[in-house]
Amino acid sequence: MPVTLRFMCVLLLSVGVWCTVPALADNRKQAPGARTSMELPTGFVAADTFSGFTNETLGASLVVLEMPAVAFVQIGSGLTADALASKGITDIQFRKLPRADDHIFLTGEQVAPGGEVIAKYMLVFRNEDATVLITANLKKKSIAADPRAPGRIEATLASAVIEEKPAPQKDLFTLTYVGDFKRSEAMMGQMRSFMRLDTPFGTPAARAHPLFIVIPPLDRRPVDDVDQTLQRQLSAMTKYSNVEIVTSQALVVDGLRGQAVTATAKERDDGAERSLYAVMLPVPGGGSFTMIGTTPAALHHADMAEFAKMALGFKRSK
Repeated sequence: MPVTLRFMCVLLLSVGVWCTVPALADNRKQAPGARTSMELPTGFVAADTFSGFTNETLGASLVVLEMPAVAFVQIGSGLTADALASKGITDIQFRKLPRADDHIFLTGEQVAPGGEVIAKYMLVFRNEDATVLITANLKKKSIAADPRAPGRIEATLASAVIEEKPAPQKDLFTLTYVGDFKRSEAMMGQMRSFMRLDTPFGTPAARAHPLFIVIPPLDRRPVDDVDQTLQRQLSAMTKYSNVEIVTSQALVVDGLRGQAVTATAKERDDGAERSLYAVMLPVPGGGSFTMIGTTPAALHHADMAEFAKMALGFKRSK
């Protein structure tokens, strides 16, 4: 699975039992910048930092990630109980939703920083030209207060479809420098991916080329220790083995104080050596922008310098 998908699977996910499901109001909405629409329960509004929806009262979020159709098999192969458990996701159950399509649905729980337990629900489905990953996150204490909340979340996921055109969105950021990298359409919504060469997504050739991705805040959770959080995320990327942190230093980008980390790793599939560059920039109010660059070890010196320049060129939209 390409690093973009692996990394997002590490960051995302969503629990509940299919039971008596309360009827949803006629409230079908498309996620900002995405083709995916769903029937939303009362209280959910469009998120302002990612493609999806939030309900602050419930402490819930619906995060939408859209990819080319080929990603369906790649994501499915990486969603094993062992892989998820290694990311701290427990009580994993694979089930089916009342949908007519071929889909993957699982539930689980994860302890968030600070000790709060989050119920997690994940749905993966596709059509002829796109794959969609929706991750729902719901605070367990919200379920205790409203036992019907899981049913509403699952009903929402069951209603998700892929529309013909994406909904409009406001760009959250720009990169003022990309060098000879070009934006790839592999990531949709608010995420951005950049590759040096235009190669088919998911192919061995594409995997061998340098890649730089920018991931906007997926939630509003504060980041207490930026350095340790970023290092843990790099080490948790299941695409790689033998991840070794080389350097870690503080930096300021666009007025945001963050951390830059470099590392070496090996492709888990074939043992190929890779160099990694990562930046995490916490934002006021919680959450963070994360940038990840990966390149073959043979291109380490040139590309690590390019990744640093790209990260320093990050600018939030006004």
